[in-house]
Amino acid sequence: EQPTLFRLALASRGVIWILQVIFGLFPDHEMSKSDVYLPEKRIPKHPHMVQLLFGGFGNWDSEHFILISEHGYIYEQSLAFFPLLPALINLISSCLAGVLQLSARSRALVIGWFFNNILFPITTVILFNLIIKITRNRKLAMLSCLLFVVNPANVFMSSVYSETLFAFFSFGGMLSLECHCSWLATSLFLLAGSTRS
Repeated sequence: EQPTLFRLALASRGVIWILQVIFGLFPDHEMSKSDVYLPEKRIPKHPHMVQLLFGGFGNWDSEHFILISEHGYIYEQSLAFFPLLPALINLISSCLAGVLQLSARSRALVIGWFFNNILFPITTVILFNLIIKITRNRKLAMLSCLLFVVNPANVFMSSVYSETLFAFFSFGGMLSLECHCSWLATSLFLLAGSTRS
């Protein structure tokens, strides 16, 4: 069941990505206000291929996470976004700077997208194990995970948002508590608290 669930969760990320590419072919309206924070001349545009493949995942709050990963907390508005995801993106981006020949902003978008989309299936399996541990009901666990995978707000789990990382640490912490690993649970909840409120 777990490998099937993992593949299903991964496939759902593929579907979300394909839909983003298709809808990205149509003109978009300007929803984000990043130009309010950084003058347009300082915000490099994504290369066409990066914009086509990942651009839709870099809108709204994603722009804040990307900005923080590049420049740190330089604006008061950024303080609403917790530091762990931007710090991880920055760390991975620094390590891959020589491999991914992109601007820091484009690299952060691509890395944030890959990071969340690799973490999502793992998070789904952790949720499955948590529900099994609590309810001992495999059918309920599978149904719950299916709802987690196909819920309408799932685009936020693929975007450069902290929801996937927060769910990973939160579900992991809860599962650790159920397994009586209080030190691990405490560590995971601390990391969840560094991810979002």
